[in-house]
Amino acid sequence: MRKYTRTCKTAASIVLLVLLALFGAILLNRRERSRAERLVAQLRQLDGATAAINATQLIRRFRGQKVELAPQEFGSGNVVLGISPCSDADAIYGINVGPTYKLNRIAAYFPGLGRFGLHPWDTGASLFFKNQKLICFSQTVRTWRPNGDAIFAQAYMIFLPLTGSDDAKTYNVSSMRLRGNIYRLEASVSSKSTPQERERAFTIDLRCVTSSTGCVSPAEIMPQSWQRYLQTSATTGDPMQ
Repeated sequence: MRKYTRTCKTAASIVLLVLLALFGAILLNRRERSRAERLVAQLRQLDGATAAINATQLIRRFRGQKVELAPQEFGSGNVVLGISPCSDADAIYGINVGPTYKLNRIAAYFPGLGRFGLHPWDTGASLFFKNQKLICFSQTVRTWRPNGDAIFAQAYMIFLPLTGSDDAKTYNVSSMRLRGNIYRLEASVSSKSTPQERERAFTIDLRCVTSSTGCVSPAEIMPQSWQRYLQTSATTGDPMQ
């Protein structure tokens, strides 16, 4: 009887520890989503003569790190974002917000945790400076479906003046499916964009990353950019499915 009692107590203790760990993971996940939403909101405010000062404060607030530039013969780190006008930036800073690497690995390995809103995801920002002036910045959200498909949603802001008067350059959206089942939605705005266009490009909804179903498409994360894509693209239907 005593052995049975000890076994029951041990089992109860293990269950309690598991429940506490799960509760802590859920709280951490929601806290990081809240931080990511604050990052998105503050990025949208970077504009005008005070952009560089506000960007520097943002980097400090979110503990951003300076990105080491590759030697010029190998190209700068900017090519990762595909923003050619910013390829001559002399300083790049990165900000990362999201669950810990370990928690993301656990969520990916045990997809059943998704019912508690635990899915692998992260978000980040890259800020490009030239002569201490902010010339570009980007916001990226990444998450994964239970089957391993990757979902990327990215928005770029380019302060540098662009040549030409093509309206597409003020608010451009592209959607693509890359090798390895990567579903990607990109939006870019520039110094020629209207405040409304910038607001729409950087309207990012992170609710699905902590929902019980997770994110199915980047269209959920950037709904207004997705609507823009549908309006300007000849593509019919949803290529993300």
